[in-house]
Amino acid sequence: MAESESGSATVVAEEREEKKLCSTCKDLGLSIDKFVISNTGISRTSEGGYLHLNSGNASRVFAKAVCRYSGTKVDANANLLLTRDVDGRQSTGGDRVVNRTRRIRLSWREKTGKEEMVYLVFVARTAAGRSSSDAYAGQAKDTHFLGRGLGNSKERQALMKSWIDLCVENHGPNCQNKHGSRSEFKKLIEGTYFGVIDVIDMQLKQLPVVNGEPEKYVALSYVWGKRPVDEKPYTTMRTNVMVRIQHGGLEKAWDQLPRTIQDAILLISRLGERYVWIDSPCIVQDSNSSWELNAKAMHLVYGNAHFTICAVDGDAEAGLRAVDPILRLSTSLPVPMSVSPPIMEKLRAAEDTHLLPLTAECLPGITLLVSRPPEAVIQDSPWSRRGWTFQERLLSRRCLIFAERQVCFQCRSTVISQHIFTNGSANGWSLDWTNSPLRTLGELRRRAFWFYMKCIQLYTGRELTKPKDILTAFQGAAWLLQQQMNAPLFYGLPSSHFDLALLWMPLKKLDRRRQRRSHRSGAAPCSQDEMGNCKCKLEEEGYGGKGFPSWSWCGWMGGKAEYQLSMIDGCLLNVQEWLRDHTWIQWYAREYEGDLRPLWDKTVFREDQSEEVRWRGYAGKAKNRVKIQCESERPWTGYHRPPPPVEAEDDYYHPTPGRL
Repeated sequence: MAESESGSATVVAEEREEKKLCSTCKDLGLSIDKFVISNTGISRTSEGGYLHLNSGNASRVFAKAVCRYSGTKVDANANLLLTRDVDGRQSTGGDRVVNRTRRIRLSWREKTGKEEMVYLVFVARTAAGRSSSDAYAGQAKDTHFLGRGLGNSKERQALMKSWIDLCVENHGPNCQNKHGSRSEFKKLIEGTYFGVIDVIDMQLKQLPVVNGEPEKYVALSYVWGKRPVDEKPYTTMRTNVMVRIQHGGLEKAWDQLPRTIQDAILLISRLGERYVWIDSPCIVQDSNSSWELNAKAMHLVYGNAHFTICAVDGDAEAGLRAVDPILRLSTSLPVPMSVSPPIMEKLRAAEDTHLLPLTAECLPGITLLVSRPPEAVIQDSPWSRRGWTFQERLLSRRCLIFAERQVCFQCRSTVISQHIFTNGSANGWSLDWTNSPLRTLGELRRRAFWFYMKCIQLYTGRELTKPKDILTAFQGAAWLLQQQMNAPLFYGLPSSHFDLALLWMPLKKLDRRRQRRSHRSGAAPCSQDEMGNCKCKLEEEGYGGKGFPSWSWCGWMGGKAEYQLSMIDGCLLNVQEWLRDHTWIQWYAREYEGDLRPLWDKTVFREDQSEEVRWRGYAGKAKNRVKIQCESERPWTGYHRPPPPVEAEDDYYHPTPGRL
């Protein structure tokens, strides 16, 4: 460890063969009671539990030890903060909770301004021979919220299955409720454009309905990435769909499928499920009607899936590396060349070490585990930077998330890591749950516009292969908001709060999201129309005739936008009052047919349903007022073309006799 002039330490990862912490770390006074809290009830509003440990040189030496086992490098001039955080709170009913455990948190800020942290968790002294499954987690109170230890990587199958079963059996309506009505989902699965993969018969087919109930299916969320030009396409196209709907039709394409899709199919079968929805095989990619109809139903597809597999590492060729020992005979398979060099280096490093989770015995009977918060791992991934994956995770009831050779589980009630024992119920709380987007979903009913602002913060700045998909990839989240706000979104801005929604701010200089024209080569000047506009061919990718206004965040690209408190803090004290007393503009929208209609009509729209009245928008018609809507009174939904009718040749999942 080298000292800088300021006295700070440059920490370098050392040999991983050492398993003992240094004497200075032992002098920190660690003991079991520093991590395990006696069962004493406290008020939810108590400030207790956040205690500072010794800082200064001791914290830096401790940081050195952590970095030795985690491979983390801390900058020489970084200010290190060593604290003890309360973790694992258990509700006892009413307004009382019981604190269960503490963690040691080591945090610092990088030169970029980003805050990093790792936790040291006390490893439970589990009885020999105890199953790695969490099926009986509720009974094993001595392990709740403590570290699991090393374990066997091949035992993760039962662990993952137990997480799903715990949620289904114990978490109640919050995790059971699906998006959309039964009739809407029935219409979807009966549609000629929707199908799933049968992982047993290896074919595309309609989702079966047994005794009036649709069969369970799993969804996959992943990053497509780019494949070499000389490789055969693995997506479903008009030219191969009729083969893939036959029994065994997908077996012929198995070697063409990216490793992530292969792993997902294998894992689903191992977990006892039969059907999976994956966009690239299940949507006919060169059929506009198939693509558009599926894209508009993402709230139904992900919101009705039994669970969603989120492949966070790299692109479609990275695979689900946390379950390699389960799915494949060898764990030393080559990393595909299509993976970017930084991801390749990261994956190979994980492949070589096999040291997750990282543990060290600091005192007799006290073993600590180095754990990085699951959400921090996810946010650093390529998957979290893609536009489509935002709503895929947000809409899902349950997620199995694979990142950095680890797997964690997130649902609408909790977060469970492979490194930390869960309490098995929905009334517990852990630090890992703090920044989960699924946690913010609980705010939708309470304060819908706050939830909307959070969505814009998380969604903008993400990457889209086709810039024109900015609203389409947000359509599922928009559906959630519209259900609560009782109003459509106008170019991404809720019409129920339009004056306030206009006050978004870019975090840096952005570029306009607009159609680009590819000019003809050669010296000849471009042809122009009577207004002087270039008549050259639009870029091949095109925008489908869509334009995006400059007054909405969707009209800009190249960075994030958000609603900054410095501008709207006063407005948020009482949103409804501000919209009522501080705005006077009557906004109108021009429909596709050319007619003008009020953006907000209080005689047509009902008021926002947010439980906190101060977050509601413009005044609307009374809730108890029942009125049958006439054609002319239907709420405005934006001037978009109606969805195209399904073409006859797109009837892939209802093939007529003799077509094959």
